[in-house]
This record gives sequence, structure tokens and C-alpha cells, in this order.
Amino acid sequence: MVGRGKEKKRVLEELRGGSSDELKIIPIVGMGGIGKTTLAKQVFNVKEILLSLLQSIIQIDDKVYSRDEAELADLLQKSLKRKRYLIVMDDIWSYKAWDDMRQCFPIDNNRS
Repeated sequence: MVGRGKEKKRVLEELRGGSSDELKIIPIVGMGGIGKTTLAKQVFNVKEILLSLLQSIIQIDDKVYSRDEAELADLLQKSLKRKRYLIVMDDIWSYKAWDDMRQCFPIDNNRS
């Protein structure tokens, strides 16, 4: 990503600052096409997102960090089963992208 090093550094500094117990929301805003999604992808990867989601729902140990993305997605699905949750996703441009993500969430006709 050319020309966005300063923005990437700023987002990373924001994420690392503060208490690990506090909720941290860092908006990336701007007109379409300026690289918001690319910046977000530079800062996070799928494994980190899955780990972050899991940390917000369950107590995780060192063994969890060594799991691959498929195992983390499966653990997330099992942890969410029979619970209520709201999922908000932005910039889903294809059915495949959604299909890849939805496997992380349980199919439970009674709750989710």
C-alpha cells in the first residue's frame, strides 16, 4: 500500500495504546475508493480477527493462539452456539466473501 504508511502506523499505535480491558473502536472513514478496506487489511488478518472475536466471548489460553484459521473458526462457531449476537459487516462485495465468513457463525434456528 503506497502512501499510507503514516495512517497505518497511527492505527497500530491506537490499537496498542490504552488498557487491554477497554473497548477500542477506531473508525476508518472517507470517500469510496481511497483505500479504507486496504488499510484495515494491512492492520489485521483473518487469524487476528478470529482471535479477537474469541477473546470477547471466552477465556482463551496459549493453545488457542497456535491453532490455524479453520480451527479458530470452528471454535468461534461452537462458542456462539445457542447465544444471541449481532453481526455487522461492511464492504461485502461478493457472495463468496460472505460464504467464507458465515461458516464461522452457527446455524441455529432457535437463537441466532
